[in-house]
Amino acid sequence: MDVSAGVDVTCVIAVGVAVVASVYVCLMRPTHKRWNHTGNVKEVLQTGDNIIRLFIYPRWHLGPSISLPCVAVETFLRLANVPYKVQATYDVFPSPTRTLPYIIHEGKCVAGCTVIIQYLMDTFKLKMDDGLESMQHAVGTALRNMLLYEARFALHHTLAHQAVLYTAPCALRFWKFSAASIACFLLWFRRHVLGTSKLAQLSVLRERYDSSYLMDLEAVETLIGDKPFLFGDRPTSYDCVVYAALLPIVRMKEAKFVSEPFAFAARSLLLREYVNRMTNVAFRDLEHLCCGEEKLSTRGSCVS
Repeated sequence: MDVSAGVDVTCVIAVGVAVVASVYVCLMRPTHKRWNHTGNVKEVLQTGDNIIRLFIYPRWHLGPSISLPCVAVETFLRLANVPYKVQATYDVFPSPTRTLPYIIHEGKCVAGCTVIIQYLMDTFKLKMDDGLESMQHAVGTALRNMLLYEARFALHHTLAHQAVLYTAPCALRFWKFSAASIACFLLWFRRHVLGTSKLAQLSVLRERYDSSYLMDLEAVETLIGDKPFLFGDRPTSYDCVVYAALLPIVRMKEAKFVSEPFAFAARSLLLREYVNRMTNVAFRDLEHLCCGEEKLSTRGSCVS
């Protein structure tokens, strides 16, 4: 297989760029800066602040964060009307699982998309999912896990050529790193991906990955059907992950050139309208967030 074009940068950005960014930063950033931020987090933990403090990967022009799990958690907080403060970071070291997102609340640090959502549901006695039947819970859980799996392992499955032409300039502008730095890092990362894929016996055939991902998106479209949201007239916690997965693809102008699954999602009127409805109820300020013009609100604010 010819992999000279490297990792599919679009899929890296749209559903897994946070992994690349965090690894790059961990490798390239001075250690003392990393631990200084950790010290700030420890101070917040010691205060036992009652407000939710959400730590996510940075915002960008395709969504509230470059990370699907981060977008899902912030979407949930907004749908539940839970006040929070958000801080953008690449630093995963304060997190108990060494992953983002994580939250700090009343002296506790909780990490991981599904764990955070469950913690918030229990702590604030939220009833967002109470109207669902057991079968709907089962379907929603399976769909959520499927999309999180796709996001996490897209880097290990997707190798392409054309996507680099459309998205490499975007990546360079977003990360503000030199072309030489990005090229060296992607070369190292490609070798790491291939080695990990062989070790885990993962398929690196793009055709096989595209077919699987396309079926996932078709399943999402079928599940939504003629309903405003996944399971009815109101969004549930499961809608948060679906929205986070679809948003960057729908907003990406070059999506139709990337792959068949991306083209399907971008051209689906049903999926686009679903994303628009979710944006309307959760992120009416989306354009301000994506342009770096975040405003303070009753729902959340930026931590300085």
